[in-house]
Formats: sequence, C-alpha cells, structure tokens
Amino acid sequence: QTDPSVNVRVAALEALAPSVDHADVRTAIVQVLGSDSEPLVQLAALRVLEAHPSPEIRQALDELLETPNLEPLVRDHVRSILA
Repeated sequence: QTDPSVNVRVAALEALAPSVDHADVRTAIVQVLGSDSEPLVQLAALRVLEAHPSPEIRQALDELLETPNLEPLVRDHVRSILA
C-alpha cells in the first residue's frame, strides 16, 4: 500500500487475488479502495473484489462512489459491479 510505484501496488493486489477468500485479505484490499487514489490501483482492487461479493465490499463500493473526482472509468466499473 505504500510503495511509490503504481506497478508494484497493482502487482501486489494481483498476487493477493488467490487469497481473497480470507477475510483479512479482503479487508486489506477494501482499505486500498479508500486510501489509494490511483485509478490503476483502484481498478486492480475492483477486479480482485468483484468475484467475491459481500456486504463489506458492497459498502466499500457505495462509499467509493461518493468520492469526489473519482475517475470516470473507476466509477463506471463500480457501478457495473453493483448493478
């Protein structure tokens, strides 16, 4: 979450994907959505989370939609997940 390289943060999210069944991993990825404003990182987190719907994830996505200046591509992806 703190590496200055967007590519490293995206790769880390992709590496966590096989472990998304674990609550602590899902929680960490949800936190990324709220704390990392880089669209590529947000999209990577969304790709990992969308296959594992839960009330926690839905709430995080609803909150993300409230973010001012959210990149339109990210906003559209969130809306497609919630639809």
